[in-house]
Amino acid sequence: MMDQNIPPTLYEFFLTDQEMQLILDTLPLSETLEQVLRRLEKIPSREDFVVFLTEDLLDELFSQVLDQLEMHPDDPHFKTWLRLADRLENDAEPCEPVEEEEALDTTMPPEIRERLAELVAQNQVQTVEELNQCLQQVVAEYHQTPQQELGGLSPDQMHVLLNLKWGENYPIVINRNLSCEEVGSTILMKNLRIFLTSLLENNGKTKLTPKGFLNRKFILQVTEPMELDSADRWLLQNYSRSVKEFEIQFLFAVRMVAEFSHLVRKSNGHLMITKKGITLLEESQAGELYALFFETFFNVFNLANLDGCEECSGFQYQLAFSVYRSAILAKDWIDPATDYEKFAHLMLIRELAEKGKRRDLKVIVFKRFFLPFHWFGLMEAKIVEEPNQLLSTQYHFRISPLFNLFFDFSALTKINKNPLPIYKNLH
Repeated sequence: MMDQNIPPTLYEFFLTDQEMQLILDTLPLSETLEQVLRRLEKIPSREDFVVFLTEDLLDELFSQVLDQLEMHPDDPHFKTWLRLADRLENDAEPCEPVEEEEALDTTMPPEIRERLAELVAQNQVQTVEELNQCLQQVVAEYHQTPQQELGGLSPDQMHVLLNLKWGENYPIVINRNLSCEEVGSTILMKNLRIFLTSLLENNGKTKLTPKGFLNRKFILQVTEPMELDSADRWLLQNYSRSVKEFEIQFLFAVRMVAEFSHLVRKSNGHLMITKKGITLLEESQAGELYALFFETFFNVFNLANLDGCEECSGFQYQLAFSVYRSAILAKDWIDPATDYEKFAHLMLIRELAEKGKRRDLKVIVFKRFFLPFHWFGLMEAKIVEEPNQLLSTQYHFRISPLFNLFFDFSALTKINKNPLPIYKNLH
């Protein structure tokens, strides 16, 4: 039986999915090492794997990789083996215990340390090999267990949300089959259709300025029927002879996202509607046009254009977290001026704090999430009487019926396929 007061040193490192497959398919591993890695392979929805190995198992893996390099110099994956050998030798970090009572106080999350310490105390782990197997299983369980600091998501779920973009394989599925009646009256969809229709009625194109901007005549023509905020409308009424497209928030966003979506394109000094743009203008294609516009707006369009605050690319990546939190917290009216932190991932909060821009968070969440979602018809908004010190007008928001029609969270919940402990089957 292993001495519970002197746990073995564990080494932490990462394996890519390709490296994991090569190791399992190529190397003659010992039964213990193979079991550890195959157990880790079964953790879903991860592009890389965190591995904790005892020193003897790490030495075994390193020796096997060196043998592969020496015996098979013509292996097409030679460079991958070489990089792996270098990382195993130089990057594997020991998780050393500091004090006897803190034997498991390593770089691992406290939930993992506490659960492993509990199992050791219960004599469920009696050998070094069993400790290593148990550790992998506890880590797997942790990655599929909802965490309070992640807003109720598991690490596996959060990993997918932060590493993929809106699209076909995203775990929050968007409905591309909504009708024109369901999406056509939303602010951005209405303005987009006006923009494309105006081009179509103008022989499919409009002349651009030498610097590539829309000409003033077209700006005045296309914005007349658009739904604009009071600031944009005032600017058009008072500075119609000098106004630029990028000064009209809705027009600028619609033009840029339409171009990113390949609904329009530049050609010989003109902006032209494309065949794709003409096709998606049909009422029967409204759901696809709406979904495409949403994906491009939040994947490609720089949301910092909406507020002038810190670039903060982290917000664009964590947007799906805000969507998930809205499904839970914004069923009834919420005040973004006081509740904004509930819709921001810790990654974003830390990024702003490191840049000394922590105060920008309130404006960023409001103008890059709540307002655009209102423009897409996914949030209902109401003006409250007391103005907020930071925002010129204070709004409260709640998710709209369209939000529930557009987003499907079922694929996200299926990521946690095995949330129950499996270490009880060790013996």
